[in-house]
Amino acid sequence: MAVLHSNMLAQMKSHGMVYGDRGYLEIDSVNNCTNIKVYEGFKKVTCYKVPDQINGYEYELLACARAMEAGQTECEEMPHSETLRLMKILDTVRAEWGLKYPCE
Repeated sequence: MAVLHSNMLAQMKSHGMVYGDRGYLEIDSVNNCTNIKVYEGFKKVTCYKVPDQINGYEYELLACARAMEAGQTECEEMPHSETLRLMKILDTVRAEWGLKYPCE
């Protein structure tokens, strides 16, 4: 089960909770996570500090830099085959919606 809230007109807290049968996780600032607290029952057992981020895209940049330094033409994290697979899905959805861009 999932309960999600989204709003473009009101300010909302940006934290997330993931519940399991033995406890839960509390994620501060899901859009740019700062830390993750782990609870067993209602007792906090640990807290993982997430390294500072700029906007989340730095992971893509670092993966690209690693691939280039290794002389690779694609990143292991996002190979060309996966990019093509996702583009086919998006093309299918656009066709079903009848969405066309001016350049088409």
